[in-house]
Amino acid sequence: MLNRLAAHAKSWEVKDRHEGLVFTHHVRRIESALSEVDPALYQKLLLTAWSVDQHIWKNLGPFDYTLPQIEYIEYDVEKLGCEGKIAKHNDNGSMVSVVVLLSDPSDFHGGTNFFKGEPKRRVVLQPGDAVFFYGHQCEHWISPVTSGRRAILQMELQSPLLLQSQQDPTEKSREKGQGRKKGRSKSGRDRRQRRG
Repeated sequence: MLNRLAAHAKSWEVKDRHEGLVFTHHVRRIESALSEVDPALYQKLLLTAWSVDQHIWKNLGPFDYTLPQIEYIEYDVEKLGCEGKIAKHNDNGSMVSVVVLLSDPSDFHGGTNFFKGEPKRRVVLQPGDAVFFYGHQCEHWISPVTSGRRAILQMELQSPLLLQSQQDPTEKSREKGQGRKKGRSKSGRDRRQRRG
């Protein structure tokens, strides 16, 4: 079902990766489609992420506002014409990140999840397995997918305030020099982010 959501009218191709991030994969944002097609699964993902945070990190308070970003990510070597990969990175502004493996590991080679630490943490997932992590602070990557097709669901609970605090200093000074930009609230958050 999740692979069909990538073609849903309410999903779209993601093109907002950080300019310095090296990656080769196809990404579709699917949270709107998922909340419409399977609201129970959508709610379960959100509640599970909040619960993991409350049991491990306790970063989110009961009234904290987050933006769920749910993506269907495909590393398909044949479609890409090269290895599928994503370099070491953090999920900027993500209070909770989760990766769920959708493919059978026998369908691809490589694609192992790695997390920074001593020694490096390596997580091999089976279909339906999920790994949760504090994406904003946890550097992570995958080994290159050298053959086949690896598909995952990834969700980040984004904190608009944390994203704003991590904004590029040159962008901050440029905005400061221009005063408040049209379409922004006094706090600097985009009005669209405050709507549910």
